[in-house]
Amino acid sequence: MTPTQDGDATPDETGADEGAIRVQPVLDDFACIGAACSDTCCAGWSMQVDDATLARWQGVFTAAEQSAMTMVDADAGRVMARAPSTGACVKLDQGWCAIHRSHGHEMLSKACAAFPRRVTTDIDGVRRKIAQLGCPEVVRLAVAAGSGAGRTGVRAGEDGITATFCALLPGRPASDRMRAVLALAGSIARFPMPDRPAAATALGRGIHDRLPAPATDPLDEPRLLLTLGAVLHATGGHRRPALDQAMQRLEAALGLTLDRATLDLTGRPDADPEALARARDTAWDVHAAGTGLDAALSAWIDHQLAASPHSPTAAPLPTTTPEALPGLRLAIGFAVARLVARMAALGVAEGLQTSHTARDLFIADAAVFSRLLDHLSRPALLDGLATECGWTTAARLHGLVGPSRAG
Repeated sequence: MTPTQDGDATPDETGADEGAIRVQPVLDDFACIGAACSDTCCAGWSMQVDDATLARWQGVFTAAEQSAMTMVDADAGRVMARAPSTGACVKLDQGWCAIHRSHGHEMLSKACAAFPRRVTTDIDGVRRKIAQLGCPEVVRLAVAAGSGAGRTGVRAGEDGITATFCALLPGRPASDRMRAVLALAGSIARFPMPDRPAAATALGRGIHDRLPAPATDPLDEPRLLLTLGAVLHATGGHRRPALDQAMQRLEAALGLTLDRATLDLTGRPDADPEALARARDTAWDVHAAGTGLDAALSAWIDHQLAASPHSPTAAPLPTTTPEALPGLRLAIGFAVARLVARMAALGVAEGLQTSHTARDLFIADAAVFSRLLDHLSRPALLDGLATECGWTTAARLHGLVGPSRAG
């Protein structure tokens, strides 16, 4: 079982025959960096312990040690025990898994051994081993690899919906590409499944000329923050330092304070949210290219299109509801990534960040929020929360990813 944010489990397919699977190139270079990571995968979700792992532990750990290491969760079954003070796995020790360090990778449960790898089947029926963007090291490697469909594991000349999405508007600013993805996802979802590949190819050719005009609303970003807070609240408030810090940076950037218990948003007395938004946009226009942040955001988009189980290339495409376009979770992910990229650019403009540290901050925050959204295993929950928070109109889904003049 793979770890999940809200306690539900998703099928683990990591043992599939790799000869029939296309592996993302990022995984060739991936290795856990442990204590050097800006986050930890040893906290914030259920880490299931399968029967095969328990069998391997016999003779390695005493019965008392196994009892102390595991617990039974009402939703997820047997999982690694969590430290009451931090919520982290009891075997997390100075940024490293003590089981991995002392006994090797083969002693880990399937859940822990698999992340951030995942085997999935895309909408074209192609089996892919993907690298999940909830891991900061995966995001760093994806950004370092640069933009381009080939970086995601999509082969040159490959046909199908996945290849069409990954090839949309190459070289264009990141926000253009985000808007094109959402527009095309919304269009092809209206076709019967057998007709979608041909529809994607035909509609994708001229998508830039048919992009909807961006909508702006000063309440969009506060509603986005409220939606993220609602997700945390509804899923049990799983907390870890990296997530807490990212949420605090988001609140400060918007000039707001979010009460996680009551979900009340209050303005900070010394902040002007609209002025802060203008400053972020100006900083992006000036610094996006020179800092490499636009290239980093575009590389993140490429990887998201092939590596997220909730991308428009996943099988099946997200459904349409009266209040939301297909790809609501993807749209929220795009909006958050766009916002944290602009926050990083503003840090450069204000002299608080160098180009290098700004990209590192983008990588860390993009990974935190990708993990939050990618491992929310009940799509209807996010739909309902976004509706309650006022973040679901068609115009907003397209508009939040920004005007076409900037990435």
